[in-house]
Amino acid sequence: MSPPVLYGMPSSLHEAIAELFRNRPELAPEVLELGLRVPMPKFTEARLVSGDLPKLKPAERHADAVVILQHGRLGPVLAVVVEVQLREDERKRRSWPEYLTGVHARHHCPVLLMVISPNWATAAWAAETIVIGPRFTLRPFALGPELIPVVTDVAAAEMAPELAVLSGIAHGEDKAAREAAFAAVATIAAQDIDLAALYADVIVTELPKALRSIAEEELRARTIEYGSDFARSYHAQGKAEGKAEGKAEGEAKGKAEGEAKAILAVLRARGIEITPSQEALVNGCTRLTELDTWLERAATADSADDVFA
Repeated sequence: MSPPVLYGMPSSLHEAIAELFRNRPELAPEVLELGLRVPMPKFTEARLVSGDLPKLKPAERHADAVVILQHGRLGPVLAVVVEVQLREDERKRRSWPEYLTGVHARHHCPVLLMVISPNWATAAWAAETIVIGPRFTLRPFALGPELIPVVTDVAAAEMAPELAVLSGIAHGEDKAAREAAFAAVATIAAQDIDLAALYADVIVTELPKALRSIAEEELRARTIEYGSDFARSYHAQGKAEGKAEGKAEGEAKGKAEGEAKAILAVLRARGIEITPSQEALVNGCTRLTELDTWLERAATADSADDVFA
């Protein structure tokens, strides 16, 4: 069986995974221990701190989450910088060392970088050693979906809902993992309906199309069982989305085609050569978030390779 791969809308997927770690800082050491077998120091508290790095460019100055593990009077014993990386991006990669040195200077404790990636290739890229200088290197701890722990027990999912949701995003094709994730969504909905809706949408969206309608029914059954307002709102949302789906798909396709034309026009106007394969990549892309990124890069890039890196 091939390893699971996360598909879907990058912006929603990125935000959902990042929010899991922000919402429950203890998730960071859990994933490191369970997924990568990284031994954690003894700690009594895991807390979220600011991930802002004002010296960096606006798009690069925020770590997705920074978790401090603290052990009573000893203070901070380890800082974990959590980054969600959906694709390769060398400019983002170059900002990671500054994340770690900034956190180390601010909190006076050891620090490591954990990167959550959507597929094998991105995870392998993220795990490569970053050479900063002689005897000064950084090797991130990277997890692709195959290393994310699988949660299939409903009771365990209700006790650690964020871990179960992360498992559902990565392993949703497994019915037991999906059911555990939806139990976690119902638990979260009791506290934050909007956050639960984000998690539910991403879990369903990342599934193959053949499983999505089945998963929708499983989700509704699970949330109705819990009697939450989320069950009713999600059911109503599904009906509304069904009526608007055809129109929305047409509008999204038209917008994607327009952005693709704009990217190619900007590159040609600036005299930047593009290969036939790069042109085909642009014309075949339907992910508006990725097209937006390419269009922004096209305005300042020195080469087409810089746009699509």
